[in-house]
Amino acid sequence: MTSITLPPNIDITDAYEEIQVLHSFRVESADGKTFLFYCDSEADKEVVVEALKVASKA
Repeated sequence: MTSITLPPNIDITDAYEEIQVLHSFRVESADGKTFLFYCDSEADKEVVVEALKVASKA
């Protein structure tokens, strides 16, 4: 597993239309780095997205 250092300003958006994978989302940093993720369920996605938002503010 690769670790990602989160910058303080990230943009998290839904990625289904882009990659056609359920429960997927895109994380983009202010410097233009983009990461695509997906989860097994919508509930899991909500937890992960919220955790990323909190972690990026730390």
